[in-house]
Amino acid sequence: DFQLSAIAAGAHDTYLRQWARAAQAWGHPFLIRFGWEMNGDWKYPWSEQLNGNRAGDYVKAWRHVHDLFAEAGTANVTWVWCPNISGGTTLPYASLYPGDGYVDWTCLDGFNFYPAWIDFDTVFTAHGIDWLGDSYAQVLAIAPHKPMIIVTGSLEAGDGGAQKAAWITDAFTTQLANGFPAVGAVIWFNWDGDDASHATLPIESSGASLAAFSAAIQPDYFAGNEFSQLDTARVAPLP
Repeated sequence: DFQLSAIAAGAHDTYLRQWARAAQAWGHPFLIRFGWEMNGDWKYPWSEQLNGNRAGDYVKAWRHVHDLFAEAGTANVTWVWCPNISGGTTLPYASLYPGDGYVDWTCLDGFNFYPAWIDFDTVFTAHGIDWLGDSYAQVLAIAPHKPMIIVTGSLEAGDGGAQKAAWITDAFTTQLANGFPAVGAVIWFNWDGDDASHATLPIESSGASLAAFSAAIQPDYFAGNEFSQLDTARVAPLP
């Protein structure tokens, strides 16, 4: 029912127009991360590797949805294009990018919950790991002038939170502050997955993790959420 070609062909336009009008009537600025992790081959029906979708379908669907919002005059939406970090089963970013006129922010999903313990820098740049790609550089090559959002998180290592605390401290106080200048916002994926494999992903998984996160976001490098005070303008990166 929700193949990309059906969306692009207008099969769901009635719903989409209703959604766009409701968003406009609500009036507050928000970011919409439409069709996330579209480069992967896992579970999402908007992946070109699943659900009978074909190459090129994702961009057509994205542009169609974007155009419907534009036609409705919905000016308070900010469009976020968010692939997963690249790896052995993912599609090239360039084939899935809708174009600068259709994207306001880029984004990357990447986590430390793989079989091997991976630090923040390695998750997004693949330093020393051959089965990952340098995702940060690849996205910048496609959209060098777009602000980027990082969606991330880490499991614990069964040591009371010490390694996760160190991971958080390194990610926020060293890596983000010094090695990722295009990043304008960070989202911690604070979800336990309702299963044992993700149980320690939330910030509150241990006292050590919570303390590390609280301390790491205190410096002036990080700003509080000022976007809730905006009227209907798009969400722009802070200077």
